Amino acid sequence: GLVGLADAVRPSAATLMTTLRRAQIHPLVLTGDQVATARAVAEQLGLGEDGPVLGSEALDGMTPAEIAAAARRAHVFARVSPAQKLSIVQALQDAGVIVGMVGDGFNDSPALKAANVGISIGHSGPAAARDSADIVMQTDDLSAIAEGIRQGRAAHANVRRASSYLIGTNLSEVGFVLAATTGGVPEPLSAAQLLWINIVSDVLPGVGLSAEPPEPLTMHRPPKGRGQAVLGSAELPTLLAEAGIIAIGALASTGWGVLRHGAGPASRTMGFGSLILGQLLHAFNRRAPRSVRGESNPMFAGALGLSFGVQAVALMLPALRSLLGVVPLAADDVAVTVAGGVVPYFINRLLRSTHSAAAPEATDPSSGSPACSVASSI
Repeated sequence: GLVGLADAVRPSAATLMTTLRRAQIHPLVLTGDQVATARAVAEQLGLGEDGPVLGSEALDGMTPAEIAAAARRAHVFARVSPAQKLSIVQALQDAGVIVGMVGDGFNDSPALKAANVGISIGHSGPAAARDSADIVMQTDDLSAIAEGIRQGRAAHANVRRASSYLIGTNLSEVGFVLAATTGGVPEPLSAAQLLWINIVSDVLPGVGLSAEPPEPLTMHRPPKGRGQAVLGSAELPTLLAEAGIIAIGALASTGWGVLRHGAGPASRTMGFGSLILGQLLHAFNRRAPRSVRGESNPMFAGALGLSFGVQAVALMLPALRSLLGVVPLAADDVAVTVAGGVVPYFINRLLRSTHSAAAPEATDPSSGSPACSVASSI
């Protein structure tokens, strides 16, 4: 009689390999099975034609640099021991690769511990694997790994959006106050108005921007380079330009108010209204372009709606007007105030679209893959 045994590949494994490669993450399968078995598994995963299946004997006598080079070429290592799994992970790290190790067995523990991110699959595996991992998945569905990467990339993008928005709006406040004071306008904004701006036009829109859903093409882009800053010096000229334009709009409103009413509550009200309107509208410019935007973001809509509503109440409610030191404005002054906030929005939007068209998102300059997902026992 003949008996056939099969350790079936998880249903979601092949889809995961496709997703990782599309995201320019190099999948590498480490298994203790024979080379023939590993080759068959590689074919099921769609990795059969993308590189050789290397046996453990190929690692004997290799230096860490040679192991890392071999791991970049291959997708599967067969007959590897726990020590060799660890050696492969460490060799890739020495070569500057960020390594995520996925495993569910006791023999995966050393590599899970050494990897930049160790991921243990399922809650029924050995405790040693779970204790060595940074992340313990409560499911055997490997597609959760891809979703975790997708959400992580979205979180990184949202931190960039919120940070750039907050830096830009605060720079606009600094620029407005400095320029107005230098121009001879005493106290262009009161302390209460500055505090109000920080609460209404900084905190709430920043929270909304931090909740943007992943863009549809998030998993079609390469990983960020190792050590890449969330906001680098290359973004500073753009932030300064956007902040300057918002500040100029508020300065123009203040100047109109000074010419008509002199330096006082009316001109201060106009500058205050233009500055906060320009900052709130600027949050829309800091979102992803509509053409690549993902799902809707109710939190952003709610945060901006609340900010606009609270600002309107502050300008209409006598008690709040008195607290903030603002006064009712004539119709033409209101029109100038609104223009001082709206015009900078359209200018920044135009500059942003021009910059995006001229400088599409750069890919990571690292050769090969800057991140490598290492999976065993698939």
